[in-house]
Amino acid sequence: MKTKTTNSNIAPGGRLLRHGFTLVELLVVIGIISILAGMILPALGKAKDSAKQAQAKSEMQNISGAVRAYEAEYSRFPIPSQI
Repeated sequence: MKTKTTNSNIAPGGRLLRHGFTLVELLVVIGIISILAGMILPALGKAKDSAKQAQAKSEMQNISGAVRAYEAEYSRFPIPSQI
C-alpha cells in the first residue's frame, strides 16, 4: 500500500512555495521606520538641549555656592584669578 506524503512547501501544481517577505513588503516597512525615525529625532534633539541647560544651571549653582562659601570664610570675594 502506498501512502501519500505531503510537503507544506509544495503547491498542488508542483511549484515550490516560499515563506518570506516580498520586496514591496520590505520597502513599506523600511518607509514606516524612516517616517517614525524622522518624527523622533527632533524630539531627541530638544531633550538633549534641555539636558545641557539643566547641567549648565547646576554648574552655575555650584560655582555660586563656592563663591559664597569663600566670601563667608574670608569676608571678601575671590579675585578673578582665583576663580
